Amino acid sequence: MRRSLALIVAVLLLAAGTAAADEAADKPRETMTMPKGKLVVNGFIEINLSENAAFKPVSLTPDVWYGVNDKLTLGLVHSSIAASGFVGGVADSLCITGLTRGCAKIYRNVGLKARYRLKAPWTFDGGLLFPSVAQPTLVDIQAGASGRWRFKKIVVEFQPNLVIAVNQRSSGSDVLQPRSQRLNLPGTVGYTVALKIELNAQLGLSVPTSSAGDFYTVPFSVGGRYMYKPNISFGLMFALPALLAGGKLTSGISTRTLILGVTYAR
Repeated sequence: MRRSLALIVAVLLLAAGTAAADEAADKPRETMTMPKGKLVVNGFIEINLSENAAFKPVSLTPDVWYGVNDKLTLGLVHSSIAASGFVGGVADSLCITGLTRGCAKIYRNVGLKARYRLKAPWTFDGGLLFPSVAQPTLVDIQAGASGRWRFKKIVVEFQPNLVIAVNQRSSGSDVLQPRSQRLNLPGTVGYTVALKIELNAQLGLSVPTSSAGDFYTVPFSVGGRYMYKPNISFGLMFALPALLAGGKLTSGISTRTLILGVTYAR
């Protein structure tokens, strides 16, 4: 538990320091909302590469975002990055490999998200999540913020958020994670190495508000993005969803995923 709290404090201090340095140096700040009428579709191929479970499962996961006006962006989402801020989830909708290869359902989860631009670079980021649309249907509320800072070739993103279970709440057990509240603190850094190529790394902390020492995780991912055209880009990320983890979870490199992504903007 102490390690979890220390990590939370460290990440928050890092984010605060980044924001302060940004304002002091008067660096350009960016927003994570879209202009009015802008449509963005993110598609992900999520591949499990975990030990003894390679390609079990594989999922094809779409997120669709639309700029209602210059301040408000709405999204219909399915990916783990939209639900928690972290890269590396698998078995999201649409899960295509079948029951014997890790897919309990083809269409398992969905979310309705809203992003509202506050004072730059901050954006309110929240919505209604359905981690399971099967019976019993699970409902969560997510509330958080997103910030993005650019320093010439370096871009920094911080997306703290709290996910609150609305129904089917539980305190967890020896094998089941608690279903109550979970604090997610993902931080991402990108570096432009060439005109169309950006390298990315993400590190963060995900911790429940109960049994934190047993069920916290420290996800890590690394990869890059290629801007094929101004409105089309491709991405590749290798993720360790539990580089470090609580005592009742498996940690290290045995749990790993590969995420291939494409973004189309219109």
